This record gives sequence, structure tokens and C-alpha cells, in this order.
Amino acid sequence: MVQLIFNFLGTFQVVIDGQPITRFRSANVQALLLYVALPPNRPLNRDLLATLLWPEASQKAAATNFRQTLYQLRKLLPEDVLNITRQTVEFVGGDNFSCDAHQFERTIERGELATAASLFKGDLAAGLTTDSVDFEEWLRQEREHLHQKALGVLERLTIEQLASGDFMAAIATARQQLSLEPWLESAHRQLMRALALSGDRNGALAQFEQCKQILDEELSVEPESETLALIERIENEALTEVDLNLIAGKYALDEQIGRGAMGLVYRGRNVQTGQVVAIKMLDPRMVEDQPELIERFKREGEALQQLNHPNIVKLLVAAEKDSNHYLVMDYVSGGDLDQLLLKQGALSQTQALTIALDLADALTRAHRLEILHRDLKPANVLIDQNGLPRLS
Repeated sequence: MVQLIFNFLGTFQVVIDGQPITRFRSANVQALLLYVALPPNRPLNRDLLATLLWPEASQKAAATNFRQTLYQLRKLLPEDVLNITRQTVEFVGGDNFSCDAHQFERTIERGELATAASLFKGDLAAGLTTDSVDFEEWLRQEREHLHQKALGVLERLTIEQLASGDFMAAIATARQQLSLEPWLESAHRQLMRALALSGDRNGALAQFEQCKQILDEELSVEPESETLALIERIENEALTEVDLNLIAGKYALDEQIGRGAMGLVYRGRNVQTGQVVAIKMLDPRMVEDQPELIERFKREGEALQQLNHPNIVKLLVAAEKDSNHYLVMDYVSGGDLDQLLLKQGALSQTQALTIALDLADALTRAHRLEILHRDLKPANVLIDQNGLPRLS
């Protein structure tokens, strides 16, 4: 059986039985392969593929171009991996097929952060460009999707490495984050913390200066208060491994304020800045009976990391400490919609319409990212101090 390997992260490489394919007839051959293989096993309409790659051509010209490109692709690949009919094209990924982009996402789902981090070598199909505006937009979205997933993986891995005291690994992983986004201030803080805890105080101070310079040059902003508080502690040699007893190195639990479907909700605080936060902890007793809840809880964190919307509660960090799993989020002080209805009774027409429209906009954003909220109810709609709904 022919072994087929696709490496698409940071490169565009096709290897058949150990032999790399070094030349493609055109960029559109590569584009077609990438599109049908991500993910595999999807029958795709030929006319839609032709329009994707040649959006400005006539239907007849696009169909002709597509047939020629498909012919070139068939010549490159083993004969059994493309299932072609008069209407569709399907890339069939069997046991003899592997793709680094698929493996990257699967290892994240399994919680194998170190493996996922090692798989991500850079942008999807780096260097590939075509003349199709439609294909380029699809590729941009796919690149951004994987880029954000990689940043989330690296942030969580750095947190775990700091918590375990593996400061040298944390330094390397934080730097990997900064290679993807040099202006990512949270990664600068992680690197400063890792350097200081490893004994390299001067390195941490130098990293702060570099952080300041990059933020000024790239974004024209000053460091955040959390960064300033951290560097002050490093300058005063007040940062110790005691900080690692905190959730993600900086969050402390204060008091329980509620219970959710999978665990407990606490009011907490950032010990460096005093910021009040909400901390959701997966109930360890539930995990004993239903270990699959861990993966479900992690998926919830991954979904929240992708969402950035004014009517969705913002996730600050997902963390694991002493075998417990946490989601640290913005604290919303106004209670929830269920409490508001009990206190106030029926909402006015204007109030109900405003809340409904805000929630519909938030859900639309989630659905566009293929994220489904499975527990939509008044108790999960928080109300902030301005009376605006925040979906949790």
C-alpha cells in the first residue's frame, strides 16, 4: 500500500512512499489538493471547485481549467486517493494517509499540548498564493483558525510548564508564542516570569524592555497594568515559586458563588492587579464517575478562546492545577437574567428586544465558528453593570 504524507504547516510538502514531490504544474494544482484534503472524505461539487479557483472566468472556461488542473493532480497522486465522478471530487484519506494539519487538531482534542506544539511549524501552506480572490479568502480564514489554535495551545502549555517548575521549557514555549505574534503581551509576561523564576532576573528585565519597545512600535500602546505589576515584583525580587500555587500563577480563589452543570463557580482575583474574576472549576467528584467530562470541559475552554464578542463572557485563561481543571473568566457583577426576571417580573418590550438582539448577535458569531451553545437559558445569561447581557 502506498504511503502518502502531506505536510502543510509552515510548508507545502507531499511525500509518496518516502519520495517528496518537488514540482507542481501550477499553484492551482496545489490549491485544489489543499482544499479537497482539508478535511478529507468530502464529496465536493466540481462546479463549485471550478468557481472557487477561477471566480472571474466564465462557467465554461472555469470548467475547462478545472478539468486540466484535476488531470494534473491525478497524475501526481496514487490512483486510489481521488474518487472522481461527473459531479464531484473526493479525496479519500485512508490508513496509509497522514497530514500534519489533521494531526495538529486531533492532538489538541486529546489534550496532547506538547505534541500539538511540536507539529505547528507555521502558517498553513506557507508561500502558496493564487490569482483567485475567493480561494485566498478561504486560505486566510484557515490560516487564522490554525494560528489562533496554536497560540491557545502554546499559552496553555506554558502555564503547565510554569506550574510544574520546568522553567526552561516554559521559556522556549513562550518564545514560540512570540515568534507567532511578537506583540502578544501575555506571552511576554509568561516569558518574563519564566526567566525570573529560572534565576535570570536580568533576562526578565531585558525582556520587559523589549516588550515595551515592540508594543510602542507595533501598536503605539504602553504595557498593561498587569505587566507593570509583574515587572515591579521582579525588580523588587518579590517573585517566588509561591506564585505557582496560584491558578495560572496569578489567580486566587476567594468564595463560591454558584454551581454550574459541570462544577463550581468561584469569585476570585488576580493577586498582581486585584482584578476580580470568575473561576469555574470542574467538579472532581463528577469526574470520578464521568471522566469524559474533562474533555468536554476542555472543549468549552477552547470554544471560549475563539470567541471575542461584547455579549459573550471573555475567557482569560484555561488552566490545570493539582489535577483540577479551571476556566478563569471576566467577572460580571449584575447577576443573571433568571434573577432579573424573578426580581422585576416580565421585561418591557424594549428591554426584551434589546437583550434578544444582543444574544442573537452573540450566537451568530459562535455559529459562524461552528460553536454550538448547548445550555441556553436565563441563568446562563449574565447582566453586566450597564444592563447588557453577557452569554456564559
